[in-house]
Amino acid sequence: MTSQIDDAVAAAEAAAANMTEAQVPATSQGTALAPAATGGAVDMSLGSFLTAGGINPDKWLQVKDTGLKIDKNAKATIDDFTGEVDFARVKMFVGLRISLPGNKYEYIKSYDGRTEAKSGQNWNQAVAEGNARAQAPATTYRGADILVKLDKDVKQGDVTIAAGTTVGYTTSITGFAPFQSLLQTLVESGDINVGAGDRLSGVVNLKLSHEAKKNADYEWGIVNFEKA
Repeated sequence: MTSQIDDAVAAAEAAAANMTEAQVPATSQGTALAPAATGGAVDMSLGSFLTAGGINPDKWLQVKDTGLKIDKNAKATIDDFTGEVDFARVKMFVGLRISLPGNKYEYIKSYDGRTEAKSGQNWNQAVAEGNARAQAPATTYRGADILVKLDKDVKQGDVTIAAGTTVGYTTSITGFAPFQSLLQTLVESGDINVGAGDRLSGVVNLKLSHEAKKNADYEWGIVNFEKA
């Protein structure tokens, strides 16, 4: 049976996937360019405003194949750290990775399944245009922007990141599954709740730890989550 959290996570992706061609304005070349507001009324609900933007941390977590970096300028990496996560501030999104020449990538995302987060463009249009520019078209993926407030000082080599610092982490394509698994566990245990409009609530202390991954061509890292 599909859990509450599976339904909540899938909502944004389903909203984008279920849009019909008739809802997407197109240019004479057949490429949709108009922003979402052109095709209909702007969503002015409180929920829309609360989910429209991302997070604003003091530092962004970098996940390397060798470990985690809170301070991007420090050479050292760490294996794990702990902190407090307010799940009301976790932002679920649907994203697209656009592969470009020179082994470069561009990422776009939507928090509501209707508009692209930075440009405000219709999400379905943004995906179509991104894949038109890509070396190889890709499917969208699920993700989350997570804000962690350090509960104690963290030593990263010669650098100390002070307790109270907020650390942002955006899950990667392969990095969302561990967070989704955590959500399911915390919902089932009652540590967090899913309220009206599939909104999460609850504050939990978590341990974030590094896990190395590799295949025949690459080595990379992901973040695992557990209750601290």
